[in-house]
Amino acid sequence: MIVSVTGVLLGAIAMGGAVAGRYLYLEARAKRERDALLALLADTSALTAEPIEVNAGVHITASRNGRSIALELIPMRRGFDATSLHWSFHVFDLGVPLERTLFLSPYGNSGNHEDTLARVRDSARVHLAVRALFHNNWVTQSCGLSEGALVVAADEQTRFSQLQVPEVLRRIDEVAELCAALAEALDLSAQSPLCPMCESVHLRDGVGQLMESVCPNCKGRFLPPSAVERLFGEERGMTPGELRAKVGDATGERLCCPGCQTRMSPVVIDAHIVDLCTGCGSMWLDATELEDLSGGRYRE
Repeated sequence: MIVSVTGVLLGAIAMGGAVAGRYLYLEARAKRERDALLALLADTSALTAEPIEVNAGVHITASRNGRSIALELIPMRRGFDATSLHWSFHVFDLGVPLERTLFLSPYGNSGNHEDTLARVRDSARVHLAVRALFHNNWVTQSCGLSEGALVVAADEQTRFSQLQVPEVLRRIDEVAELCAALAEALDLSAQSPLCPMCESVHLRDGVGQLMESVCPNCKGRFLPPSAVERLFGEERGMTPGELRAKVGDATGERLCCPGCQTRMSPVVIDAHIVDLCTGCGSMWLDATELEDLSGGRYRE
């Protein structure tokens, strides 16, 4: 009896070890596939991508038509293996009241605002854009407006290793087209983002010498990726990778990026602590820092 019980226990331990080993193997493979996709995405200037370590996912930020599109690609598991990807898009600063909701599908729409529903129903462009999101192997879970943002969530039977950059760009463009269609139908204009320091004050878009946005209250400046590249790339010879490598040299409060809502990271440059967004590549400078860092080339 003792021998048989011991055998059962040893068998259970061996089985548990095999299961754990299988899980670790598949987890390592998922991260390898994720990292290979990140390497491919790094070669395109149309977006910024970074890993999500907690679930071996990918966070992507792209700019289309003056709006920032955030995308998370998350592996979905069946058993231990990741057999599909969950796509989750958010487009902020649409100029839609936070309390307004809208649910879109090719088969009918619903929401809590009659005028919005009527305008969407009468827009052929919105209808075509929605239909584009409900095909091509996508199982769309949600599509519409919630808390002032356009939210699109869908699942696809594919793996990171099967995903190609053109498909990622196409999906982003499809969401951008829906955003533009809604803006046209609802007569929306993108609201200028809020100052991360003053919180309730809107930035003045593109008024600086580098087309940066400026807070009329604290005089801080929000540099888009093109301005960051010009200030540190063309004039200092620093690559985006070298800038990112400086993240972690300083500690302090992490501001929320006005462009993509990602938490920015403090970076030390010439004794100045500036805030770099590793999500979209933008940067926040306090008053006088642009003039100091440019040696007076760009006046404030």
